Amino acid sequence: MRARSSASLFATTSVLPAMAQTAASREDAPPSGQASEATTLDAVIVTVERREQDLQKYAGTAQSISGDDTRALGINNELRNIQTLVPGMNMANQEGNLEIFIRGVGSANNTELGDPGAAPHINGAYIPRPRGLGAMFFDIERVEINKGPQGTLRGRNALAGTLNIITKRPDLDAFGGYAQLEAGNRDHRAGEFALNLPLGGWAALRVAGYKNEKGSSFENAGAARHLDPAGIQDEKGGRISFLYRPDDKLSVLLMADMGKEGGTGYPGANIIGAVRAGFMPDELDLRKVIYRGAQGRLDSTNWGALANISYDFGPVTLEYHASYRDVDFQQVNAQSEGIWWPGRNVDPVSPDNPGGIDYDNYSTQYWMTLSKSKIHELRLVSDDDARFRWTAGLFHFEEEQQVGYLSLVDKGRWYSGTEFTMPDVKGRSSAIFADGTFDINDRLRIKGGLRYTEEYKSRYGIGGNWALGLPGVGGDFATRLGTPGFKPAFMRRPNFDVTGITSQADRARFLLEGILSHGANDTILAQIGPVADGGDFGCIDRPDIGGDTIDCPYQSWVQVSGIPGSSSAKASSTSPTGASAWSTTGATTTCSMPRSPVATRRAASMTRSTSTRSPRRSSPSRSSPGKSAASTAGAGSAVPRPSTSAPSTTTIPTRFSRT
Repeated sequence: MRARSSASLFATTSVLPAMAQTAASREDAPPSGQASEATTLDAVIVTVERREQDLQKYAGTAQSISGDDTRALGINNELRNIQTLVPGMNMANQEGNLEIFIRGVGSANNTELGDPGAAPHINGAYIPRPRGLGAMFFDIERVEINKGPQGTLRGRNALAGTLNIITKRPDLDAFGGYAQLEAGNRDHRAGEFALNLPLGGWAALRVAGYKNEKGSSFENAGAARHLDPAGIQDEKGGRISFLYRPDDKLSVLLMADMGKEGGTGYPGANIIGAVRAGFMPDELDLRKVIYRGAQGRLDSTNWGALANISYDFGPVTLEYHASYRDVDFQQVNAQSEGIWWPGRNVDPVSPDNPGGIDYDNYSTQYWMTLSKSKIHELRLVSDDDARFRWTAGLFHFEEEQQVGYLSLVDKGRWYSGTEFTMPDVKGRSSAIFADGTFDINDRLRIKGGLRYTEEYKSRYGIGGNWALGLPGVGGDFATRLGTPGFKPAFMRRPNFDVTGITSQADRARFLLEGILSHGANDTILAQIGPVADGGDFGCIDRPDIGGDTIDCPYQSWVQVSGIPGSSSAKASSTSPTGASAWSTTGATTTCSMPRSPVATRRAASMTRSTSTRSPRRSSPSRSSPGKSAASTAGAGSAVPRPSTSAPSTTTIPTRFSRT
């Protein structure tokens, strides 16, 4: 096991023993045999070039961290802590997606259109949607990080580098295993085990699993005590591996794994209110958060299978790698009114307490990602001892996704949320690559490589705003949406075709089709349900939507003013030529109705597009249309109506790979 110690420790300390030994030799020189033994260092064996080699002989920048080191340092299933051991690596968790940056290069586009700039792998198999990687981080042999472009070495091109989680393989000879239990603060309870079963000297089976439960580092400091804070973890995973090796030539490795993450979602805290109140950081406890509205919830399942088959023909080795991965990610974001500070009024808002907290605001975000990917890779590898060592391969990747996102605004006026639902997202990549190293002499080598890639992506669905204006006598009524019991329809929408939708009835019907189940206090069905059936808008006069100061009936310009528009895009790219072709289509679905002079002036000064979209959907902690609208609409202020400008288009980034 010492041969697989951390490369970073080896690289940074290899000079120090020599210096210490030199100083010691001046005082009391040991016998020559002992001195030779003291300076012997174990080799660090890595497979960053898809073949086993001493890290010191690798002509690049790589790092290997053993499983024993990760356990000793307490990293366990928190894969992000690896970055503390790897210079130049940064990791972040963005709504369950692991974003990896190496030397400042990576990708923060974790939507259905993005690809990791630093590609994660497990046992060499590419992981296109890096959600729930912590659930794979147990019973590992080592983690290898290769820095720099990898397109000539691996099937899936990666500009920044690669991170490869290498699990422990079944042992053909030894029966054994281990079990460990953990306990700590924040109600931390965890366990991990592995069992190795040799089967006659030519095959072996290994079973491993883990479970981890941990409370949140945040505390609910508000009056809604029934809400659990974000950050509660409930994770478990399992893996079974089978190795068949009847002789020195044939090797077959089969593996299946599954990881599941639950809890209350990913934590965060807004401190702007405390800063505006005049407090300094040392006067605040950032862990005390005032939660309101919906309970945060995370439900993520990631499972897959792979097969690695290799046969050594002598001069060359033929390898075939196949893998399948399935991701099912769903989350409801926990929402808060920021952190607590001394003297803050955290009692519920009321006529007698107008400066309190509106705990009855259910504005939040709903996320859903379904991904199914298949990968095939065929490689020919030369003998490791040859003077000219080369690798050549073919790669094919296919992925199908379904993605849903709803940034919902409760108590909104003229704006109730933003929806992106893509029921049909396809990606395909095929490549041929080769890499070679030639030893000129014992100290000089020449390396080179080539790669050609063809990629294609397409997307079909809807994207845009939910908007309805309900002007009454004395002001605009709000719309309740997202209260307990609410569920978005996403893929259960009966229709994604907005062509031919022109009437108010069509628009009302299309909005309501985006709701799978209505919340107990939602008003949208009562307000526009009759319109969908060909009738009039239903005027609801309740205090929680403005009925204490606004009266029925509706004014003549009442309307469903915006629904999500159609969104489709295609992109393809080839390398090394770099030529690309793409096409996009989009449609706005706004409605122009008679308005009062006041409403006309307000609409002219504040416009919103219904089908523009940035490549990255922002998290709740970052600025986004849904976020800003949620913060204003919940307070009862006016929110811009959708514009009636010309249709906009959806543009997506394409991926170029040139080596």
